[in-house]
Amino acid sequence: MPAPPGAAAAPGASAVSPEAGAGEPTPSLLIAAPLAAKTGTEVLVSIGIPPGTPAVSARMELSYDPTQLEPVGAAVSAQGRLPLKVDGSAAVRFKILAPQGRTQVRVDSLVGLDAAGGSTPISPPAPIDVTITP
Repeated sequence: MPAPPGAAAAPGASAVSPEAGAGEPTPSLLIAAPLAAKTGTEVLVSIGIPPGTPAVSARMELSYDPTQLEPVGAAVSAQGRLPLKVDGSAAVRFKILAPQGRTQVRVDSLVGLDAAGGSTPISPPAPIDVTITP
Protein backbone atom coordinates (compact mmCIF):
# COMPACT_ATOMS: atom_id res chain seq x y z
CA MET A 1 0.00 0.00 0.00
CA PRO A 2 1.56 3.39 -0.93
CA ALA A 3 2.14 6.10 1.68
CA PRO A 4 -0.67 8.60 2.13
CA PRO A 5 -0.33 11.80 0.08
CA GLY A 6 2.06 14.24 1.74
CA ALA A 7 3.63 11.59 3.99
CA ALA A 8 7.41 11.55 4.09
CA ALA A 9 9.04 8.17 3.64
CA ALA A 10 12.43 7.19 4.96
CA PRO A 11 15.09 6.59 2.30
CA GLY A 12 14.82 2.97 1.23
CA ALA A 13 11.54 2.52 3.13
CA SER A 14 9.90 0.76 0.20
CA ALA A 15 12.55 -1.96 0.31
CA VAL A 16 11.99 -2.62 4.04
CA SER A 17 8.22 -2.14 4.19
CA PRO A 18 6.68 -5.36 2.93
CA GLU A 19 3.00 -5.92 3.44
CA ALA A 20 2.35 -7.27 6.93
CA GLY A 21 -0.54 -9.36 5.71
CA ALA A 22 -4.26 -8.84 5.13
CA GLY A 23 -3.51 -5.59 3.29
CA GLU A 24 -1.99 -3.91 6.35
CA PRO A 25 1.26 -1.94 5.92
CA THR A 26 4.24 -2.78 8.12
CA PRO A 27 4.19 -0.55 11.23
CA SER A 28 6.98 1.98 11.68
CA LEU A 29 9.03 2.47 14.81
CA LEU A 30 8.15 5.75 16.57
CA ILE A 31 10.87 8.36 17.16
CA ALA A 32 10.76 11.90 18.52
CA ALA A 33 13.26 14.64 19.36
CA PRO A 34 13.29 18.44 19.58
CA LEU A 35 13.39 20.24 16.23
CA ALA A 36 16.06 22.65 17.51
CA ALA A 37 18.65 22.76 20.30
CA LYS A 38 21.44 25.06 21.48
CA THR A 39 25.11 24.18 21.42
CA GLY A 40 26.22 22.60 24.71
CA THR A 41 22.73 21.46 25.72
CA GLU A 42 21.36 17.93 25.76
CA VAL A 43 18.47 16.59 23.69
CA LEU A 44 16.37 13.54 24.41
CA VAL A 45 15.60 11.19 21.52
CA SER A 46 12.61 8.99 22.38
CA ILE A 47 11.94 5.72 20.57
CA GLY A 48 8.88 3.51 20.88
CA ILE A 49 7.19 0.43 19.52
CA PRO A 50 3.83 1.39 17.97
CA PRO A 51 0.88 0.11 20.00
CA GLY A 52 -1.28 -2.67 18.58
CA THR A 53 1.51 -4.31 16.58
CA PRO A 54 3.04 -7.79 16.93
CA ALA A 55 6.40 -6.21 17.89
CA VAL A 56 6.95 -5.79 21.62
CA SER A 57 10.64 -4.93 21.42
CA ALA A 58 13.32 -4.11 18.88
CA ARG A 59 17.09 -4.11 18.42
CA MET A 60 18.74 -1.39 16.39
CA GLU A 61 21.61 1.04 16.04
CA LEU A 62 21.18 4.78 16.18
CA SER A 63 23.47 6.51 13.69
CA TYR A 64 24.59 10.11 14.21
CA ASP A 65 27.42 12.50 13.35
CA PRO A 66 29.94 12.21 16.23
CA THR A 67 31.34 15.67 15.42
CA GLN A 68 27.89 17.14 16.19
CA LEU A 69 26.39 14.81 18.81
CA GLU A 70 27.72 12.81 21.75
CA PRO A 71 25.65 10.16 23.56
CA VAL A 72 25.38 10.79 27.30
CA GLY A 73 25.80 7.74 29.55
CA ALA A 74 25.61 5.21 26.72
CA ALA A 75 28.25 2.93 25.19
CA VAL A 76 28.83 3.24 21.45
CA SER A 77 29.62 0.26 19.21
CA ALA A 78 31.65 2.37 16.78
CA GLN A 79 32.18 6.05 16.05
CA GLY A 80 28.72 7.49 15.32
CA ARG A 81 26.81 4.27 16.11
CA LEU A 82 24.91 3.47 19.29
CA PRO A 83 23.38 -0.01 19.82
CA LEU A 84 19.97 0.07 21.47
CA LYS A 85 17.34 -2.42 22.63
CA VAL A 86 13.85 -1.01 22.99
CA ASP A 87 11.37 -2.85 25.21
CA GLY A 88 8.21 -0.88 24.56
CA SER A 89 10.01 2.47 24.68
CA ALA A 90 13.47 3.90 25.33
CA ALA A 91 15.23 7.25 25.39
CA VAL A 92 18.79 8.36 24.62
CA ARG A 93 20.37 11.70 25.56
CA PHE A 94 22.77 13.41 23.19
CA LYS A 95 24.95 16.42 23.99
CA ILE A 96 25.07 18.99 21.17
CA LEU A 97 28.74 19.57 20.22
CA ALA A 98 28.49 21.57 17.00
CA PRO A 99 28.33 25.38 17.16
CA GLN A 100 25.47 25.54 14.66
CA GLY A 101 23.95 23.79 11.66
CA ARG A 102 21.77 20.76 11.22
CA THR A 103 22.22 17.15 12.29
CA GLN A 104 20.34 13.85 12.06
CA VAL A 105 19.71 10.76 14.13
CA ARG A 106 18.82 7.66 12.07
CA VAL A 107 17.67 4.15 12.94
CA ASP A 108 19.75 1.43 11.26
CA SER A 109 19.90 -2.38 11.51
CA LEU A 110 16.36 -2.57 12.91
CA VAL A 111 14.94 -5.95 13.97
CA GLY A 112 11.46 -6.15 15.50
CA LEU A 113 10.78 -8.91 18.04
CA ASP A 114 7.43 -10.44 19.03
CA ALA A 115 6.46 -11.68 22.52
CA ALA A 116 8.06 -15.08 21.85
CA GLY A 117 11.35 -13.45 20.78
CA GLY A 118 10.83 -14.18 17.08
CA SER A 119 11.50 -11.68 14.34
CA THR A 120 8.51 -9.60 13.23
CA PRO A 121 8.33 -6.85 10.58
CA ILE A 122 8.77 -3.25 11.68
CA SER A 123 9.97 -0.39 9.49
CA PRO A 124 12.53 2.24 10.47
CA PRO A 125 11.22 5.77 10.87
CA ALA A 126 12.43 8.70 8.80
CA PRO A 127 15.61 10.28 10.21
CA ILE A 128 15.12 12.96 12.88
CA ASP A 129 16.55 16.38 11.95
CA VAL A 130 17.71 18.74 14.68
CA THR A 131 18.70 22.33 13.95
CA ILE A 132 21.61 23.48 16.12
CA THR A 133 21.67 27.12 17.22
CA PRO A 134 24.46 29.00 19.04
